This record gives sequence, C-alpha cells and structure tokens, in this order.
Amino acid sequence: MTILRGRRIESSGHRARRGLVVANILGAMLSLLLGVSVLAACAPSQQTTQKPTATAKPTPAPRLVYQADWSHGLSDWMATPGWTVSGGVLVSDTGADRQITSPFRPTTPDYAVEFRVQLISVAQNVGTDFRLSADSTASADGYMALFDHIMLHQCMFACHPHLAVYIEPMVDQDVGTGTVQIHDFEPETHLLTYRVEVRGPLATLVVDGHVSSHARTSRTQQLSAGAIHFDCTGVALRLSDFKVYTL
Repeated sequence: MTILRGRRIESSGHRARRGLVVANILGAMLSLLLGVSVLAACAPSQQTTQKPTATAKPTPAPRLVYQADWSHGLSDWMATPGWTVSGGVLVSDTGADRQITSPFRPTTPDYAVEFRVQLISVAQNVGTDFRLSADSTASADGYMALFDHIMLHQCMFACHPHLAVYIEPMVDQDVGTGTVQIHDFEPETHLLTYRVEVRGPLATLVVDGHVSSHARTSRTQQLSAGAIHFDCTGVALRLSDFKVYTL
C-alpha cells in the first residue's frame, strides 16, 4: 500500500463539483450587477429646473417732444403786455402779472417741463416772484412751481427768496407725508436751469440738476397735462430754452 504524505490530492469528481459551485456564485453576482445597472438606467433622472431670472425693464430715456422757437417772435404763444423778444430769448419788464402760455400741451401723463431763467433787475417795495404752473382740470389737479420774494442782494435780517412746488388747488396738497418742501433760494443773476417733473400724482422741482422740492396730490392719481403758464411780477428776466420731455 502506497502512503502519500503532504497535500491532499482531491479526486476529479470533487474538483468538478467545486468548480460548478464557484461558477454558479459568479453567475449570480453578475446577474445581480446587471439588474442594478438596468434599474439605474430605467430610473427617471431628476432634472434641475432653474427658475427664470427676473430682469428689470430699462427705464426709457426722456424724449424731447417740444422746444419753443422764439427766433421770429412769440409766434403762437399767448402773452400779456410786458414781454419782448431779443435774440430768440423772451424778456419781461418789472410790471405785475406778466404771463405767457405755451401752445403745446403734454400728450403723456408723465412729462417734464424745462426752462432757463436769468434775472436782470428787481422792482423795489412790491411783491416779486416768478412761477411755472399747469391748470387743474375736472379729473386732475394742477401744480405750481413758485419762486417768490425775489431779491438780488442779501437782506441783513436773514430774509431770503423761497422756492417750492405746490398742488393746485392747495386744498388737495398732501401734507401728511411731508412732501411740502419750502427752501431758501439765492438766484442772484446766474443763468439757472429749472425743471418740473410730473410722475403720476407727484410733482418734483429740480434746479440746476438738484432736487429742491416735492408735492403730491391727495385727490387724483395723475396731475394735469393742461395749459402751461409762466408768470412773473416785479422782476425783469430772460426766459429761454423752454422744452417739454416725455418721461
């Protein structure tokens, strides 16, 4: 009898059975992996939906719609006595209640009226002012940009010219929001640019690019685009560059 020492030698049948078991295990693992892959492929993908970004609409730039041409006289402007034209510029005397009325009326609810004024002289011992105004209508309040107590020298008792924009009629002035703003004003003889902007119920007065006063109506949602007047009393001045813009 031959005795084999060392490593056990398996029979061929045993080796075959073990190989079959290993093959079955590998096959099961492969099937499992394939199943997982198929399920992953069939699962609906979650797409990330980005919300549209809200973009602010650009504010349109003001557009010039009217510019007065006084190079050949007052033309179709309505004027009281006391106005003359010199070199395309209107000149007033120091009389009372001098008024001119623009032939153009704004065609949009939001608009701006711009003009330039240079004081020449001021009457003594009388009321002095100049103003731009728009008439109220049945459906819209008017407004008035007022420059009063005009003088060309500083007073030793600290009295100064004033400026402010008001709602017409004054009873509709919204005083509860603090929008009535009256300020001291020193025009001297400088050529200054004045601008009244109308946006809905709000009127804003701008002098040489600086916001000077606001006024808001408490009655109507829109201020008037009615007849526009320029008045002066007790001051001789030059009026030029009268323009109207849409906003």
